Amino acid sequence: MNSERMKKLVSLMKIHSLEG
Repeated sequence: MNSERMKKLVSLMKIHSLEG
């Protein structure tokens, strides 16, 4: 598993959650 991919996915999920 690539930690880099996980970080990107987490960041994207955080942004989406903030947007609503």
